Amino acid sequence: MSKKLFVFIMVLSLALIAASPMAPSSSVPCPSGTFASAFTIQNMSAVTATCSYQFFDTLGTAAYTSASFTIPASGSNFTYVPSIAGLASGQYSGMVSCDQQVSAIVNSSSANSGGSYDAVANTGTIWYAPNAFSNYYNYNSNFVVQNATSSPVNVTLEVINSSGAVVA
Repeated sequence: MSKKLFVFIMVLSLALIAASPMAPSSSVPCPSGTFASAFTIQNMSAVTATCSYQFFDTLGTAAYTSASFTIPASGSNFTYVPSIAGLASGQYSGMVSCDQQVSAIVNSSSANSGGSYDAVANTGTIWYAPNAFSNYYNYNSNFVVQNATSSPVNVTLEVINSSGAVVA
């Protein structure tokens, strides 16, 4: 049985890795520019992991499936998304599947901005972010919530200041 690693979704104009076979939303606001993404999968186990990854278009249709590949014990695999032959430029979500415990990180950047996020193995109903920036020394935060189910969900976002008060 394979262990699936779901990756958070970000909306990008060139290429994207994210998490889950659910369709990425084309209506999510994000920084402008042409983005390129890369992801690293780290094998956390003491044995070789066999992995593959899949990309899904904005309709949730599989757009690309990699061949199976191995990652040695405690090793890693780096993939630069724009250099994947057969994957057209566009907006995608993605899913990594491995037969061992892995961890993953995604990096995305344009000429004007960039960001990183890690993958999640399990989804949940409550998620806490340790910080959020609004033009704090020219840093801004972008949060994207992905529904990893096939049913509609309601989302509530609360911004809590350092005193514990809900401010937005």
